Amino acid sequence: MTITNSITEYKTAWRAKPNKNKKEWGWEISWPAMSTIGGKILHINAGKSTSFKYYTNKNETLYVMSGLVEIKYGDELFQFDPVQHPIKTELFKEGEAINIQSGCPYQVTAIEYSEVLEIGDNSRSNPVKV
Repeated sequence: MTITNSITEYKTAWRAKPNKNKKEWGWEISWPAMSTIGGKILHINAGKSTSFKYYTNKNETLYVMSGLVEIKYGDELFQFDPVQHPIKTELFKEGEAINIQSGCPYQVTAIEYSEVLEIGDNSRSNPVKV
Protein backbone atom coordinates (compact mmCIF):
# COMPACT_ATOMS: atom_id res chain seq x y z
CA MET A 1 0.00 0.00 0.00
CA THR A 2 1.32 3.39 -0.94
CA ILE A 3 0.57 6.42 1.18
CA THR A 4 0.38 9.61 -0.78
CA ASN A 5 0.36 13.23 0.31
CA SER A 6 -3.25 13.58 -0.88
CA ILE A 7 -4.70 12.22 2.39
CA THR A 8 -6.75 15.02 3.92
CA GLU A 9 -8.37 13.02 6.70
CA TYR A 10 -6.63 10.31 8.65
CA LYS A 11 -8.95 7.50 9.74
CA THR A 12 -8.31 5.03 12.50
CA ALA A 13 -9.94 2.54 14.86
CA TRP A 14 -10.08 2.57 18.64
CA ARG A 15 -11.34 0.61 21.60
CA ALA A 16 -14.57 1.89 23.20
CA LYS A 17 -15.28 1.79 26.93
CA PRO A 18 -18.83 0.48 27.54
CA ASN A 19 -20.84 1.71 30.53
CA LYS A 20 -23.44 -0.30 32.46
CA ASN A 21 -26.40 1.75 33.71
CA LYS A 22 -29.20 0.51 35.96
CA LYS A 23 -32.70 1.51 34.80
CA GLU A 24 -36.16 1.07 36.35
CA TRP A 25 -36.95 -1.44 33.58
CA GLY A 26 -33.67 -3.37 33.83
CA TRP A 27 -30.25 -2.19 32.70
CA GLU A 28 -28.32 -1.11 29.63
CA ILE A 29 -24.81 -1.28 28.33
CA SER A 30 -23.94 1.78 26.26
CA TRP A 31 -20.85 2.78 24.37
CA PRO A 32 -19.86 5.80 22.34
CA ALA A 33 -18.68 5.26 18.82
CA MET A 34 -17.93 8.31 16.73
CA SER A 35 -19.32 11.70 17.69
CA THR A 36 -22.45 11.01 15.66
CA ILE A 37 -23.13 7.32 16.45
CA GLY A 38 -23.79 5.45 19.68
CA GLY A 39 -24.91 1.99 20.65
CA LYS A 40 -26.75 0.31 23.53
CA ILE A 41 -27.93 -3.12 24.52
CA LEU A 42 -31.14 -2.81 26.52
CA HIS A 43 -31.78 -5.63 29.00
CA ILE A 44 -35.51 -5.26 29.72
CA ASN A 45 -37.16 -7.33 32.44
CA ALA A 46 -40.47 -9.08 31.71
CA GLY A 47 -43.45 -6.76 32.12
CA LYS A 48 -41.30 -3.60 32.23
CA SER A 49 -41.31 -0.70 29.75
CA THR A 50 -38.96 2.04 28.62
CA SER A 51 -40.37 5.55 28.75
CA PHE A 52 -42.72 6.71 25.95
CA LYS A 53 -40.51 9.28 24.23
CA TYR A 54 -39.13 10.77 21.05
CA TYR A 55 -35.91 12.52 20.11
CA THR A 56 -35.76 15.82 18.26
CA ASN A 57 -32.45 15.06 16.54
CA LYS A 58 -31.82 11.33 16.81
CA ASN A 59 -32.76 8.48 14.47
CA GLU A 60 -32.61 4.97 15.91
CA THR A 61 -32.74 1.36 14.84
CA LEU A 62 -33.87 -1.25 17.36
CA TYR A 63 -33.04 -4.93 16.79
CA VAL A 64 -34.45 -7.64 19.07
CA MET A 65 -31.53 -9.88 19.98
CA SER A 66 -33.57 -12.16 22.26
CA GLY A 67 -37.00 -12.35 23.81
CA LEU A 68 -40.32 -10.84 22.78
CA VAL A 69 -41.22 -7.15 22.99
CA GLU A 70 -44.22 -4.99 22.23
CA ILE A 71 -43.28 -1.71 20.57
CA LYS A 72 -45.70 1.19 20.64
CA TYR A 73 -44.78 3.78 18.00
CA GLY A 74 -46.13 6.64 15.93
CA ASP A 75 -45.15 9.23 13.39
CA GLU A 76 -44.15 12.83 14.11
CA LEU A 77 -47.70 14.15 13.51
CA PHE A 78 -49.17 12.05 16.35
CA GLN A 79 -48.77 14.93 18.81
CA PHE A 80 -50.76 17.32 16.63
CA ASP A 81 -53.47 14.99 15.31
CA PRO A 82 -53.66 11.64 17.15
CA VAL A 83 -56.91 10.73 15.38
CA GLN A 84 -55.39 10.89 11.88
CA HIS A 85 -51.98 9.67 13.10
CA PRO A 86 -52.70 7.04 15.78
CA ILE A 87 -50.12 5.11 17.75
CA LYS A 88 -49.49 1.57 16.49
CA THR A 89 -48.58 -1.39 18.69
CA GLU A 90 -46.80 -4.46 17.31
CA LEU A 91 -45.00 -7.50 18.69
CA PHE A 92 -41.36 -7.97 17.69
CA LYS A 93 -39.52 -11.23 18.24
CA GLU A 94 -35.88 -12.22 18.06
CA GLY A 95 -34.35 -11.19 14.74
CA GLU A 96 -36.84 -8.39 13.97
CA ALA A 97 -36.06 -4.67 13.80
CA ILE A 98 -37.72 -1.27 13.60
CA ASN A 99 -36.35 2.06 12.35
CA ILE A 100 -37.49 5.16 14.24
CA GLN A 101 -36.88 8.64 12.84
CA SER A 102 -36.43 11.73 14.98
CA GLY A 103 -39.73 13.22 16.13
CA CYS A 104 -41.49 9.83 16.22
CA PRO A 105 -42.57 8.60 19.67
CA TYR A 106 -42.00 5.02 20.80
CA GLN A 107 -41.93 2.74 23.82
CA VAL A 108 -40.60 -0.80 24.27
CA THR A 109 -42.31 -3.25 26.66
CA ALA A 110 -40.81 -6.67 27.34
CA ILE A 111 -43.36 -9.50 27.21
CA GLU A 112 -40.55 -11.73 28.48
CA TYR A 113 -36.98 -10.86 29.47
CA SER A 114 -35.52 -9.33 26.29
CA GLU A 115 -32.30 -7.91 24.92
CA VAL A 116 -32.61 -5.13 22.34
CA LEU A 117 -29.73 -3.61 20.39
CA GLU A 118 -30.18 0.13 19.84
CA ILE A 119 -28.07 2.11 17.39
CA GLY A 120 -28.59 5.87 17.21
CA ASP A 121 -27.10 8.54 15.00
CA ASN A 122 -26.94 11.40 17.51
CA SER A 123 -26.25 10.24 21.05
CA ARG A 124 -26.25 13.81 22.35
CA SER A 125 -29.94 14.38 21.60
CA ASN A 126 -32.08 14.45 24.77
CA PRO A 127 -35.36 12.50 24.87
CA VAL A 128 -38.73 14.27 25.10
CA LYS A 129 -41.16 12.21 27.19
CA VAL A 130 -44.71 11.97 25.84
